[in-house]
Amino acid sequence: MNFVYLTDGTPRRINTGKGKGILFKHTAPKNLAFQNELAMLIVFALKEIKKDGITQEHLEKINSLLKKVPKEQIMNDAKLMPAWIKSLIIKMYE
Repeated sequence: MNFVYLTDGTPRRINTGKGKGILFKHTAPKNLAFQNELAMLIVFALKEIKKDGITQEHLEKINSLLKKVPKEQIMNDAKLMPAWIKSLIIKMYE
């Protein structure tokens, strides 16, 4: 198993043996500023999938996760989200 960590430091890979390792990927400091872990994970996942790759199954899963968290907690991190992700999340709460 390989582990991936986001860092605002130097990107690097540490091999732990037998093809396993730890990868430190560089990211902007604002990506590490999320207060709500679910908001952060949703944003990172949607960025990876990209706007055109989102399926109905993705939306249903995100919607089911968001139902468990009050809108205010997620929207505290709205300033850190790209506009298209922010509008998608707002629509899910309506």
